[in-house]
Amino acid sequence: MPVKEFDIYIVLDTQDVTCVPDPMHRVILDYLSAGPASLTDMMNDLVIPQSTLSVQISRLVDMKLVRSETDPRDNRRKTISLASLHFAASLPPGPDLDGPPSVMIRRLVEAPGGCREYLLGSILEGLQSVRFDVSPWMRRIGYQAGTIMAERMGSMNGEEGLEFLKGYFLRNGLGNMNVETHLPLTVSVRETREIPGFTGRQKAAFCGGMISAVMNSCLDRRCRPVSCIVSEAGDAILTFECGPGDEEGSADAKYGA
Repeated sequence: MPVKEFDIYIVLDTQDVTCVPDPMHRVILDYLSAGPASLTDMMNDLVIPQSTLSVQISRLVDMKLVRSETDPRDNRRKTISLASLHFAASLPPGPDLDGPPSVMIRRLVEAPGGCREYLLGSILEGLQSVRFDVSPWMRRIGYQAGTIMAERMGSMNGEEGLEFLKGYFLRNGLGNMNVETHLPLTVSVRETREIPGFTGRQKAAFCGGMISAVMNSCLDRRCRPVSCIVSEAGDAILTFECGPGDEEGSADAKYGA
């Protein structure tokens, strides 16, 4: 049975993404968010038997979500504390991007430091580890991720936006992106490495959504994917339809040509 609800954390020291579906683990992490505590305090406050609590703490230590350290004032006592974590979101399953998935995407993009570059892996590893079907909303989730990224990028023309996407795709295992033609905008995304459980068509849908969002921002007009061809090797050819140019100049000028 798929897990009905789970939390997603990013471990800042390693930038690993960890999905936490176990209800007891979530209770313990929530308790420790208020500060370090002794095993005895946790046992009394949470009303969990010591043997059970010790096992769960040990598992959370193995997951690098909490730390267990000897109390310097008393070698017989252990102090339990959270590791350096970034809470991404609690996520019940469902395709509604106006709900918790939307919150998760924004929090992942706004995560401290290099965690921003783990957007795709964070979404996929977290969702698919609990058998969440991402297929119905990959283009929408890509579009939303691209919209948030465009907000962070600031003012760019189309050429700069495409160069930014090339680097982002390569860093995150989405593929080697090249612009084949500008009018119509045709982009190839060549497979560079396989993301487990993520099909070529799902990846192409995500890429198409992200490219649309960034181009909408850079060109200040509508840009949407109209065709997608995916090979057996996972390579994709995406063609986009962009709305008519505005009064400021031609489409070539908008692309920085």
